[in-house]
Amino acid sequence: MQTFDCGSAQYERDVARWIKNWVWNPRSEPGLEVVETIVAFDRDADNLLAGYGSWGFAEVPGRQRHLAIAWFGVDRRYQGLCDANGASVAGTIYATTEAAARAHEEAEDGMPFTLVCHEDNERGRRFWEGRGYRLINDADAQIIDGVYHRFVR
Repeated sequence: MQTFDCGSAQYERDVARWIKNWVWNPRSEPGLEVVETIVAFDRDADNLLAGYGSWGFAEVPGRQRHLAIAWFGVDRRYQGLCDANGASVAGTIYATTEAAARAHEEAEDGMPFTLVCHEDNERGRRFWEGRGYRLINDADAQIIDGVYHRFVR
């Protein structure tokens, strides 16, 4: 896992740092309970870590409890690539992460999904918008010094 690399931007280094270090140290963030991290390995490349998705339950003031994509990252060697079935690696990881969240005993039908995406992460924003996420246009939309934007689906 120590070779996992999402890119050189600060937000990309943070995403890589989560899977390398933080996920193994139980912690909680205000309003977010991370429940599970799904990891994807490339069996044809000596089980190289291709990507991961972490999900949890989140509380945002003034909103109902929701499912949240807490952390999500694809190693840059796999960004834009498709698997043997023609599905994008990122799309497969996301679909697996969402399915795990929806299958959890505490997940309710129709429970919304949210996530935050760094304002400079254009690739990530296109990915999330392609999966039906939309920017929340209210006071909760910009968090962490205005550099992360909250999306909902």
